[in-house]
Amino acid sequence: MSATLLHRTSTLGKLIAASGVRADSLFAADKELSVPLSKSEACCLFWVAGSSLQAAEAQVLRRLHSEVAECVHCAGGRTLEDNATSGLVRLERCGREGGMSAEDAAVRLGQLLCRWARQQSPSVRLRAAVHVGELQSFELPASGRRVHLGPAVDLCRCLALGAERSSEVHLSARARAGLAALGGERLRLSRRGGSYYAEAGVPEEARKGWTLAELVADEFAAHAAPEKTTQTDALDSPGEGISGMLFRDFRRYLQGHGVDVDKFGKGDAKSLRDFYNDVAIEQDSCLEVVGDVLRRFKEVIRIQLLTRGEDNRLRELRIHSQRRANGSFRQRDEKLVAVLRAHEGQRWKEALPQFFEDKFGLSKTDQTACLSVDCDSYKYVEEEQPSGTVPCILTTYRVHSVVVNVKDQAMASAPTS
Repeated sequence: MSATLLHRTSTLGKLIAASGVRADSLFAADKELSVPLSKSEACCLFWVAGSSLQAAEAQVLRRLHSEVAECVHCAGGRTLEDNATSGLVRLERCGREGGMSAEDAAVRLGQLLCRWARQQSPSVRLRAAVHVGELQSFELPASGRRVHLGPAVDLCRCLALGAERSSEVHLSARARAGLAALGGERLRLSRRGGSYYAEAGVPEEARKGWTLAELVADEFAAHAAPEKTTQTDALDSPGEGISGMLFRDFRRYLQGHGVDVDKFGKGDAKSLRDFYNDVAIEQDSCLEVVGDVLRRFKEVIRIQLLTRGEDNRLRELRIHSQRRANGSFRQRDEKLVAVLRAHEGQRWKEALPQFFEDKFGLSKTDQTACLSVDCDSYKYVEEEQPSGTVPCILTTYRVHSVVVNVKDQAMASAPTS
């Protein structure tokens, strides 16, 4: 035992002796003061208003709190924390089986909160986040107030405070996996990866001027009991309605077309959940029935990125390997590939600069200065082959191939006449 610890221990002993209280009774009292800690799995929404709010804008905050208090119950939630510029809400399933999941309710409520705050005068910079995790709570002995902590609260708060911008709902990967009625919602992957953003959007013309409570009541009534997708319906219209399909129905859809779903998640194959996200959520690829066989179609841009070294030899940047979920690496040795979202009407010339901006952080201005697209090299082919990551389904790749050259540094920096 260190000298410091001995000093503190002896000092504590002297204080106890001077007080006339027996040490064993002191520790017994401590045991009596211990309170039970309840734990549960919960979906939480945390919102926080911008720190730049002035005292004169307190009225806006008061209206916000009033609206939130009125609409949380309508959304099937319960307020856990209520502070001046922030709040924590726990959400439950809204409606019967097939209705909105707790994650759906949390994301939609967050979107409506952000949308409402943005329309105020002055507008409120509001950030919202959703996470699912363990929620712990207990009552404080002195005040009797119930406090909440745990991963559900901590990560939810971190996601909101670390959001890249306001007026969006920042949701964790686990929250995203629980989306059902909003499974087809367009989400943006965060820059660091592992979390997603759902835009607040803009209200329809007919709903402008509505209070937050009116928006929530209308929205959640519409989603309370949506028409349930059945296995029979899914199989009767193969290739259609997959966008936004529930995960369980997606599994049945594949099984109904003879796909062995147990092969997913083994070796280099994607997990079934990742494949579901790829097809039904992100729509990076699509499934169609050709004859009686289920086929996968994926439209990509295959980029040959070339640079000339000091020895005047051309060199190509290629994908060497890809990190798996378990930390190991899958060898690739392939050209750069950008996914083309053809279902959104995106063309390869539009997708190419977006790819370099997302993957390499190159702005459009920097790309113009540093890269040169050889449009004469463009080719389009369709390649039918098994995918290394999607078992049992033959994939047709619709490939737009193009050469992109890195400009010579001396030429790129030379002034133009």
